[in-house]
Amino acid sequence: TIYVAWADGNSSAYGVDKLDTSKKIDSGTYWESQVYEVSSFYHKTSLYGIEIVAKPLATGCSVVVKYKLDDASSWSTLGTVTSSNQDNLLRGLGHAKTIQVRLEFATPAGNNNTPEISKICIY
Repeated sequence: TIYVAWADGNSSAYGVDKLDTSKKIDSGTYWESQVYEVSSFYHKTSLYGIEIVAKPLATGCSVVVKYKLDDASSWSTLGTVTSSNQDNLLRGLGHAKTIQVRLEFATPAGNNNTPEISKICIY
């Protein structure tokens, strides 16, 4: 059983639900990682990019990859993963001690093709 915490920004409601794996996500849904420490020293380390490993994306589905370095106040967009560039490394992160990743999902209305992410690699 997987439990998911959620927040409704419009009504300031919060909760925890049991995940129903038979349901598909709607456009606008996003996932945020925990903050990862990528340097155990006092100096920042070079981060080259992020790779999303997933089952082949259906036409019209995409994942916008965003990130925060060192607890930045806002998200930076690294790029968009689609069926045509799914095997590419998204480059251009910079130097940091910590990183947090956000995936924003887009799916065409009425389809049942939720992107299935199996791994996120940070290089």
